[in-house]
Amino acid sequence: MFVEDLIINTSFKEEIIVLDEKVKEFLEKTKVKNGLLTINSLHTTFSIIVNENEKYLKEDILNVLSFLDRFEYEHDNIDSNASSHIKNILLGNNVVIPIIDGKLSLGTWQNILAVELDGPRERKVRLTIIEEK
Repeated sequence: MFVEDLIINTSFKEEIIVLDEKVKEFLEKTKVKNGLLTINSLHTTFSIIVNENEKYLKEDILNVLSFLDRFEYEHDNIDSNASSHIKNILLGNNVVIPIIDGKLSLGTWQNILAVELDGPRERKVRLTIIEEK
């Protein structure tokens, strides 16, 4: 098993960051040919998704999620970020990607994206590869 933590410093309250290159660098270092890669956010207001890295689509995703900011939440009495937690529940905080012949098994338009929901902050993403034996 191979494990590495990525530190990501976000710049905005909400933003979408492409992780493809950092993940590919980790995979190349491990020299794993076949296995499974998990990418986990270690936060409850920072999501990991697979989708298209297209400017307007990323704006649309954040605009749709902003609908959840319209409500009042009990948790806001503590932290004022309840909608960020709920957005994370909807998006998810991890993905699993097969590794086949030393490459990530992603579709043509698929990218690994991190979604900041309560920034700016320093975030940690854990990459774990389980190698086929």
